Amino acid sequence: MRAAMNTREMQLATLAGALVAGLAGGYLSGLVVQPRLPDRLAGPPPAVRAGAFEAVDEHGRVRARLGQRGLDLLDGSGRVKATLRLQGSGDQGTLGFSDDRYEGVVVLGFQGGDVGPDNEGDWALTIHHRERQRPMVILSADGLHRWDR
Repeated sequence: MRAAMNTREMQLATLAGALVAGLAGGYLSGLVVQPRLPDRLAGPPPAVRAGAFEAVDEHGRVRARLGQRGLDLLDGSGRVKATLRLQGSGDQGTLGFSDDRYEGVVVLGFQGGDVGPDNEGDWALTIHHRERQRPMVILSADGLHRWDR
């Protein structure tokens, strides 16, 4: 009978030893190797940085481009149809729209050349004539300017 108890005591001692060894190993490994959360639980990175980003459609064509000075939205042929830009040395904002025949049919924001005192640029809304390379209407601080067709 004593032999059977020795076997039972031996099994309990082995089980207790394995339990203590497992706990000690787990604790020590946590000190040596820092646990890392899976990426899906860790949250987004603090920032993503690049010189430019491009969004493409299902055919791999660039449909939007975000660069250092603006955002362009492109049609399926790669032509800019809408743009939001920073213009000039003061980084003034400009919003522009284009059609198939003319870039900048409608421009709202800071504009150089055609508007402002001494043609140095000013804030304006410009609507270009679709068949000519000059503005049709400019509304700026100087007033409303129209050109005949």
